[in-house]
Amino acid sequence: MCMVVSSVVFLIVWLLMVNLQKMIHYNECKMIVKNNKYVRLSRDSFYDNVLSVMSYNVNNLPGKIFLNVDTRFEKLTEFLSTMVPKVDVFVFQEVFTKKYIDGLTDFFEKTNWSVAHSDPTSNYLTFINSGLFIASRYKIQNTKGINFRDCDVFDCLSKKAAIRFSIEEKEYKYNLIVTHLQDATFDLTGTVRKNQLKQIKNELVETQTDAILGDLNITPGDSVYKYGESLFGSVLFPNKYSFPSMQKILDGTFGRKVSSVEIVDPGYDIYVSDHLPILVYISGTK
Repeated sequence: MCMVVSSVVFLIVWLLMVNLQKMIHYNECKMIVKNNKYVRLSRDSFYDNVLSVMSYNVNNLPGKIFLNVDTRFEKLTEFLSTMVPKVDVFVFQEVFTKKYIDGLTDFFEKTNWSVAHSDPTSNYLTFINSGLFIASRYKIQNTKGINFRDCDVFDCLSKKAAIRFSIEEKEYKYNLIVTHLQDATFDLTGTVRKNQLKQIKNELVETQTDAILGDLNITPGDSVYKYGESLFGSVLFPNKYSFPSMQKILDGTFGRKVSSVEIVDPGYDIYVSDHLPILVYISGTK
């Protein structure tokens, strides 16, 4: 009897909490931006008018986010060190913990890169912030973050969000949006993810938005994929699995300026993340 009562109480509290989150979930995502005064010089001229962006979900929430943290983070930064010479901008998802926020900030600041992320102190009754983190060899400008109005089940306990920012390299400007959409497990019809894409379109997309990228939790060809294509005009995903354990492609891009998307395998000898990073090439606008 006690078990039944406890279960009922838990269910009631859970439903109240989820509905409360949906009522208050939307507010502007507060940002922390740290631009390094030692701006990195442009790479080889071969890359003029092409920005290389790596998108990477670096954790596994809730499965293994708190397991072997130090070792996993060490392996992550070893991999990032090999990619820094080749990449202009990194956009990460699931940078939830102080260990990862402070660790990535320290890692990139030592290489004279700029960083930006959502303010971890601004959870607004949720357990965790958006987990979005940006690192750039160039100054990060025109930042604006939004928290999504819509969410479903466990995602309502975090601040799933999207962040717009701009990068200028020589005379070229790149306008980007990084996001992490609703987990598809409970969003069976795709309604929540479609609402989130619509919110991005209405509140963040500018005339010259070049790319929207991240962990989109979208399978190429599904209804959300097609809806996003109808909103943003173009869609490009890698041709290999970005979520190998379930043999799925969940990470990709929207935007007419994206020229290619490819999977990068870090070749770890231990478990680091359930996602593989994608490397995206984007054409700039003068």
